[in-house]
Amino acid sequence: MIALPPKNGFYLMRVGISILLTIVSLFSYAQGAGLKGVVSDQDGKPIPFSNVYIADTKQGTSTDINGEYSISNISAGTHKVIVSSIGYLKHTEKITFSTTQIVLDVQLKISSEELSPIDITDRPEQTSVYNRLKNIDGVAIYAAKKNEVIELKNITANLSSNNARQVFARVPGVVVWENDCAGLQLGVGARGLSPNRTSNFNTRQNGYDMAADALGYPESYYAPPMQAIDRIEIVRGAASLQYGTQFGGMINLKLKEGNPEKKFSGSTMNTYNFIGKDNGYFNTFNEAGGQIGKLNYYTFINFRKGDCNCPNSDFSANTNYAHLGYKFNEQLTLKLDYTNMQYLAQQPGGLTDALYDQDPYQSFRTRNFFYVNWNLIAADLDFQLNERTALNSRTFTLIGSRKALGIRSNPGRIDNLSDPRDLLVDYYRNVGNETRLLHKYKLWNKPSAFLVGFRAYRGYTEKTQGYGSNGTDADFEFETDSLGLKSDYKFPSYNIALFSENIFNITDRLSLTPGVRYEYIRTTADGFYDSSVRIPNTGEIVIDSATYEIRQSSRSIVLFGLGLAYRLTEKLELYSNFSQNYRAITFNDMRVVSPSAAVDPNLQDESGFNLDLGVRGELGKAFTMDAGLFWLSYNGRIGSVLRVVEDEFFGDRLVRYTTNVADANILGTELYLESDLMKLFHIESKNFRSSLFVNFAYIIGTYHNSEEPAIEGNQVEEVPKVNLKTGWSISYKDIKASLQYSFVSDQYSEATNAETSPTGIYGIIPAYDVLDLSLSYSIKMFNFEGGINNITNNTYFTRRADGYPGPGIITAAPRSIYVGVGVKF
Repeated sequence: MIALPPKNGFYLMRVGISILLTIVSLFSYAQGAGLKGVVSDQDGKPIPFSNVYIADTKQGTSTDINGEYSISNISAGTHKVIVSSIGYLKHTEKITFSTTQIVLDVQLKISSEELSPIDITDRPEQTSVYNRLKNIDGVAIYAAKKNEVIELKNITANLSSNNARQVFARVPGVVVWENDCAGLQLGVGARGLSPNRTSNFNTRQNGYDMAADALGYPESYYAPPMQAIDRIEIVRGAASLQYGTQFGGMINLKLKEGNPEKKFSGSTMNTYNFIGKDNGYFNTFNEAGGQIGKLNYYTFINFRKGDCNCPNSDFSANTNYAHLGYKFNEQLTLKLDYTNMQYLAQQPGGLTDALYDQDPYQSFRTRNFFYVNWNLIAADLDFQLNERTALNSRTFTLIGSRKALGIRSNPGRIDNLSDPRDLLVDYYRNVGNETRLLHKYKLWNKPSAFLVGFRAYRGYTEKTQGYGSNGTDADFEFETDSLGLKSDYKFPSYNIALFSENIFNITDRLSLTPGVRYEYIRTTADGFYDSSVRIPNTGEIVIDSATYEIRQSSRSIVLFGLGLAYRLTEKLELYSNFSQNYRAITFNDMRVVSPSAAVDPNLQDESGFNLDLGVRGELGKAFTMDAGLFWLSYNGRIGSVLRVVEDEFFGDRLVRYTTNVADANILGTELYLESDLMKLFHIESKNFRSSLFVNFAYIIGTYHNSEEPAIEGNQVEEVPKVNLKTGWSISYKDIKASLQYSFVSDQYSEATNAETSPTGIYGIIPAYDVLDLSLSYSIKMFNFEGGINNITNNTYFTRRADGYPGPGIITAAPRSIYVGVGVKF
C-alpha cells in the first residue's frame, strides 16, 4: 500500500487523473495503434506521474504509481513523443506509428546534472530573443557565470547592416562603436572596456579564435554577417578561466548549420539601405544547406557595396563560408569550417570639434583606404566516450592581412595631394588547438561535473610601416626609393594553457564551482624602426639611421575563480562569481609611428579580477529577469594621457600617450527585465505575440594609485554612467515589428578627462539617443523586410579615433531606411 502525504490535495488530484487516464487508455487500446512503456530513472526506479504526450496531437497521459503508461488510437505517421517529469531532463523521440502497438521504455536523467532550473523548463517553441547558457553546455561549464545568449533567428532588426546597436541591445552595459554604416567591423565593449574592434573580449566564431592575434593583437577586423549567425553567446569576465585572459570575457558567434530535416534548403535576401539624401548601399545574402545521410552542410555568400553617410566612404565587401559536419556514429562527429572575407573601404577621416559643429558629415580625406583579407580554417572533433564523458578538440588557423593607407595627421589640416601617404601592412599567421574533456559523476550521492582543458597557440604577426604613394587610388605598395620604411617588425607569440573547473552540488539547492587556469605566455618583438634625424616640418634627413631591437617577455600566470549558485525557487537562481583576470600587453603596437599617438616602451601587463552577484530567472509566468552588481578591478590599467613628446620627424607634439596610467575600479549595477505581455494580461492567442524589454546599467569607474596628478581620482574613460536600452516587439502570424530606443550618457575618451581638444582626438563624447524601427513579413516562400534606423535623425558620435579610421571624431550614421525582398526554398 502506498502512503500519501496528508493534506496534499494536488498530489491526490494527480493520482486520480493518472488512474482515470490509464483506465480510459486501456479501455480504448483495441481501437488502433498504440504506445506503452515504463518511465524510470537512471537506477531503474519507476517515476510515477510523469507526463507522456504526442507533440503534434492532443493525446497524452501520465504514468501510474509503477511508472507505466499507455496511449491508444494514435494516427499513422511519424510523431514526436515527449516524456517529462519535474526534477528530470525532458526526453524527446521521433516514432513512426502504423497499426501495431509500440513499446517505449524511457530512462530520465536527473535535471540537477545540468544544475539549472531554467534548463528543465519545457519550451517546445523558443520564440524569445534573450536567453541564457545552460550550466553545462556541451563540454563547457557556465554555472554561476554572468552570461547572455542572443537568438538571432527570433530577432526583428536590421541584420543586413550588421547593426550591433540593435543586436546587442539586450546585453546590459554594452557600448557599441559605430564606425561605418555596414558593420564591416564589430566594435563592442562593456563595463568600461574599449569597444575598439572588440579587443577586450575573446572573440570567437563557432568556438574558435577569429581575432588577428589572441595575445599580441586581439583585434577583430573580421565580422561575419549577422544574417548568418544563429546565436551570440556572451560570457563576462568569469570566462577568463576557460577562454583566456581578457577582462571583458568571451563572445562566441555561432553560425548556422544545415537544416537536419531537409536534404536541401536555402534562401536569399536582397536589401538596399538608403542613407541620407545621396548615400546608401546594397546587400545580398544567399545561403543553402541541409542533411544528406550522415553529412550536414551549410554555406553562404554575402556581398555588400555602396557608400555611407559622407563623401569618401565607398566600400565593397565579400564574405564566403562553407561548413561540413559528418556524424560517423553516435559517438563521433567531425566538423570542418572555412571562412573568407575581403573588403576595401575608403575612409573619410575624422573631424575636429569645430568641424563637427560646422558639418558633421564632411570629409577632408580623399586618399585614405583600408583593405582586409581574412581566412579562417577550423576542424572540430566531438567524441562522446560514454554517457557521462565527452571530449572536444578544436584546431584552427588564421591566414589574414590588413592594409591601411592614408593621411593621419590633424583632421583640420588640408590634405596636400603631393604628400606621400602613410602605409601600414600587417600579415597574420596563427594556429592553435583547444581540447576539453568533461566528465559527469556522483559525489556524496549528488551529481557533479569535472572539466579539464588544454590550449596551445602560436601567433605570428608581421607589421611594416612606411611611406605609400602620393597618388589618389588604393595603391598598397611601399615607396622605398627615396623614403625608407618607418618600421618593420616580426611578432611571434606562444601560449600554453591548462584549465579546470568542477561543479559540486553541496545540497539540492546550493552548488559551488571552483576553477583554476595556468598560462604560459611568451611574446617577442624582432625588427627595426627609423631613428633618422630629420628637420622638423620638412622631413629632410640630417642623419640617416635605424635602430634594431629584439625584445622578449616570458611569464607564467595562475588564475583562480569560484562560482556559487543557489536555487531560490524552481525558476529563480542567486549566483555569484569571482575570477582573476590577466591581460598581456601587445608588443606589436609599441613601434607604430603616428603623429597623434605614442606608446610607452615600458608598458606592463594588466591584472585584476571580476566579481559578480545577481539573481536571474523567471518571475511568475510573464517576466524574465537578470539583475546584478559587479566589480571590475584593474592593477596597472592601460590608458591614455596627453603628453608632449619629442619626435625627429614631427617635432615636439601633443599626443595621446598610452601607458599604465593607474589602478582602476569599475563598479555598477545591471538589470535586464522582459515581459511577455500576452501572459501578463492573461490573453490567450496562437497567432498574436507581444513583449517588452528594459536593459539598464549604471556604472562608475574611477582611477587611483596614479603617478599622474592629472589622473588621480578621475573617471575611467569610455564609461557612460547611464546605459539604457528598451524595446517593444509585436507579431501577428507572419507579420513582425520591433521598436527600440537606446540612450547612452556622456563619457570621456581618455584618462585625463579633458573636455575638448583642437585635434578632436580627445574630449567628451556627448550623450546620445537613437530610435529604431524594424519590420518583417513572410508569405509562403517570400520574405519582406524594412525599417528606419535613427528615426529622429539625431546627430551624434560614439568615438574619437587616434588613428584609423580618423583621427578625430567619427560621426555615426544619420537616418536611414532599408527595404529588402527575399525568397526561401
